[in-house]
Amino acid sequence: MGSNRLKKGSRCCNIDWLQVYLEEDLTYFPMNAEFFERAGWEVRRRDYSTPIYNEVFELRDKQGHPLFEICRNPRQTNSKNKVDLPYYACHLRLSNRTCYFDNPVILLRDFLITYRYTFCSITRIDVCLDFIKFDSGIDPRDFIRRYMAHTYAKINQGRLNSFAADEWHGRVWESLAWGSPSSVVKTKIYNKTKELEDEGDKPYIRQAWLQCGLIDNFQDNTKKKSDGTVFKPTIWRLEFSIKAGGTKVFKMVDESGRKKIDRIMDHTLQTWDGRERCFYMFACLTQCYFRFKVYEPNQRKDRCKDVALFRFNDIGALQYKIGRPLSERREGLNLTRLKMQLMRFADETYSEDDRLQVYAVISVLEQVQVRDLADNKFDKSYIFALQQILHDASRGVKIDFCNDLRKYQTEYEQKRENSESTAVK
Repeated sequence: MGSNRLKKGSRCCNIDWLQVYLEEDLTYFPMNAEFFERAGWEVRRRDYSTPIYNEVFELRDKQGHPLFEICRNPRQTNSKNKVDLPYYACHLRLSNRTCYFDNPVILLRDFLITYRYTFCSITRIDVCLDFIKFDSGIDPRDFIRRYMAHTYAKINQGRLNSFAADEWHGRVWESLAWGSPSSVVKTKIYNKTKELEDEGDKPYIRQAWLQCGLIDNFQDNTKKKSDGTVFKPTIWRLEFSIKAGGTKVFKMVDESGRKKIDRIMDHTLQTWDGRERCFYMFACLTQCYFRFKVYEPNQRKDRCKDVALFRFNDIGALQYKIGRPLSERREGLNLTRLKMQLMRFADETYSEDDRLQVYAVISVLEQVQVRDLADNKFDKSYIFALQQILHDASRGVKIDFCNDLRKYQTEYEQKRENSESTAVK
């Protein structure tokens, strides 16, 4: 991981928030605070719950620093979700300090593998770049002033929120944010130095500044000029916040300067694995979500001159756009994967009776619509039982398909009844 460390003169690009949606391993269930205490973790229970989950607790390292926050035990009915989450669903969030490790994604992935979580999706990730001036030499405060005067005009994301100190000599702009409450991607540029002074210091962020050369003195946040004079730089942050709707990344490649071809890839942890990938994604996102033109009245925006801000020589005309989810819900995606796994199981099984039973099940699943699962018109215990049979088969357990199907359906109903009775208490 040494090659992934921040180096002096490198871009100060980091993940600032990472939260994922997971499913607990049913052989370990329930993976609550007591489970992790038995596994040797220091656990800090929260005194509160969330609108979706009954339990919230924090896992800490040997020095007592928080690493992960886990929300689990979903409520049976809640105001946030129209569809009830399965009883084994949970959310895991990296602490802010953990996000600034050399490779937090590898740390998270190792944790998920160790405790056999099933990764479902990224519910939120923030990626940011800290800097003193834009690559073109423009001071961020001058840039904001020109934008607010409409000298510059933004491409995409027309909804704006701004914050400034209204002083006698004029407004001192501290932050601009673009995107509506329902936006998959929100963009924000703000004075990070002032935020740390006002809201509390985060030494690990200043450590990142020191490693990249944004400051030379960790204690007083100062930097030396080439002539030897010392000054305290104002460090700004440009941040993209990608929320749960961003399940697909649309890679738009500029072909011959005119035609753009969309290529779609899944938005997964691998997308953000390592500083190089994080910076690459950040650079591509700027091409779509932080692009400005010099405003000219009565002129089409595509004919107006681009405002030169960052120089990402390796990116060129490449843009990344975060897409909304497809019409399928999570159950539909599971259903497709389940049918493929069953077909593989049928091909590998030596029992002719089991093979016939599996083909019968596949034919039933072919008739099931995604909305049937979402509206509870199809027995979810059936899906659970099939998943458990496939899990057993992958571990080499001998399968008696019909009996195992009934056994796991009964187990599902018992666990659901226990979960409901616990929620009532």
